[in-house]
Amino acid sequence: GLISLREMTKRLTIDHDNANYLAKQLNTLEGFEVNMDARDINMVFVKSDYELVTLKNPLEEKGILLGGYKGNHMRMVTHNDIDKEDIDTLIEAIKHEFGLT
Repeated sequence: GLISLREMTKRLTIDHDNANYLAKQLNTLEGFEVNMDARDINMVFVKSDYELVTLKNPLEEKGILLGGYKGNHMRMVTHNDIDKEDIDTLIEAIKHEFGLT
């Protein structure tokens, strides 16, 4: 807990920037809509035309862990272990799983 308070607060801007990047990338995908009004934290709230829980197993096989599913809604969180390359990998995996271009 102390490490989080002393060290990780310095990178909150990076986490928020990554969340904004994730939100923008998700919004480029057909059938995905991000709640941009809730973009002042490191969480991204997304609604999709797809049943998002179907991503769980295929993405876990690629080492991508997602949670926070509720039907066609999901909450995604960026943190110190997530960078833009990881986000690009996620976006490509989503495209692959749902046959998007």
